[in-house]
Amino acid sequence: MKTPPAHVVRFRRFLVLASLALIFSAAQVAAQTQPASASSTSSAEKHLTADQGSDHHHYHVRAGKVMSIAYHCSGTPELGLGSGVCSVEVSQQEFDSLVRAMDPNMTQDGKLSLAAEYARLLIMARAAQRRGLEQSAQVRSLEQFAILQVLATQLVKSITATTPQVSAADVDTYFRNHPLEYREVTLDRIVIPATSADGNHGTSQPAPVASEIRKRAANGESFSELQSEVAAASPIAGKSNVQLGPILCSALPEGHRKVCDLPPGTTSEVLADTSACYIYRVKATRARGLEEVRDDIRAKLERDQLQHEIERMRNPISLELNEDYFGKLPSAEVAHRHGMHFPSARTTASSHENSTPK
Repeated sequence: MKTPPAHVVRFRRFLVLASLALIFSAAQVAAQTQPASASSTSSAEKHLTADQGSDHHHYHVRAGKVMSIAYHCSGTPELGLGSGVCSVEVSQQEFDSLVRAMDPNMTQDGKLSLAAEYARLLIMARAAQRRGLEQSAQVRSLEQFAILQVLATQLVKSITATTPQVSAADVDTYFRNHPLEYREVTLDRIVIPATSADGNHGTSQPAPVASEIRKRAANGESFSELQSEVAAASPIAGKSNVQLGPILCSALPEGHRKVCDLPPGTTSEVLADTSACYIYRVKATRARGLEEVRDDIRAKLERDQLQHEIERMRNPISLELNEDYFGKLPSAEVAHRHGMHFPSARTTASSHENSTPK
């Protein structure tokens, strides 16, 4: 299975957060609705006295409804109110509207999960209403923030609903300018755990045996036998596939892609990272033709255009932050690393007029 692009992962995470905010907002709206009559098609709540119901009372879903929720609605002990059981019903129209807003293609399992979470939120929202929490400044601030999240999510959905226009010339140009991305290679590989002088694993220095193993591999010894020898000598080596490919060179770690420039039959130098040393032998290389990858390139360019449009919409041209309030701000590089994207950003302080470019 292909790993989704980074922007798709970020969008999915964002959509989950905003969807939860949407559920919470819907629950608040339902909680603030006055109790309706029995014939109403909207959510209706009723209070049952002790002789009308109990913790084990069952409520049947009436026509036009898809959920009937019974829950404890006793008053708080300090108010001295009697205990009781309340119920609330949700119509198909209400629930379908929520499903369409969140995900029109939601599965039956997804609807069941949503129903369970929606029921919990409705109950808690009504309890919050009985305590008057919906009138608090904190709830109003969070409600406004939730609305911003929902609107941002809908904007992203609107942008991604349209397929960008990518011309054949765009595809051809990208293919010519990125030949390595569409070159495939078949390799043999030996993986040697990196160790330090004291035998600890996980350093950036080549393992002491790596150079010797590489020399033997270059002299024609079997990569499979050499890998087995490494595994037998090192309890942390584990199992490693010797044969790789054919795979795209772009699928290799970035620091290893230079092996694609080696002619077939060549053994690479020792390539080391923080956890292991690697030795490759190139068995074959092949450049994929444009017709093989045309659809992949088109899809990539479409994703890139969507990503660019989303980034253009979401990132400010500049952002001024008051250091008297926020404290010393990080450099632009550090800020960017932490997701603070504000090109040409400046900081301001109330104690002076000057702005410091970031």
